[in-house]
Amino acid sequence: MSVTPLLDFFRRGEVAKDVRLLAAAGGLAPRAHEQLAILIQLQDDPDPEVRSATLSTLDRIPIPALAAFLARSDVNAGIREFFASRGVFPADVPSLTTGDEPLIAAGPDEESIAAEADGEATKKACCRSSRK
Repeated sequence: MSVTPLLDFFRRGEVAKDVRLLAAAGGLAPRAHEQLAILIQLQDDPDPEVRSATLSTLDRIPIPALAAFLARSDVNAGIREFFASRGVFPADVPSLTTGDEPLIAAGPDEESIAAEADGEATKKACCRSSRK
């Protein structure tokens, strides 16, 4: 897998903690390749909160979906080796339906934070329009 601009920011350490936490929860990367590469990167993050969230997310990835993804020919050896060390191996027969969508969505805490932020933005917009 080639390095994407998003992954490059994480590798260079140029990402704020709140964004790293969102990524650690599985809620940032638009494609499975990036999601897994970022999670692998964040499992060594210097911040214990980010590391903990990352490990929790890695443990929530459904094994069948992960094994099917790992069986794809475009998954690099580093990702396969990482998951092999965690006891997850490529499926014997790759799934023909495995796309490149993320393998796991953000957890409930992250979804409620996003909904709360959307609600605040709506309140602000509503208040501004009622002042006019």
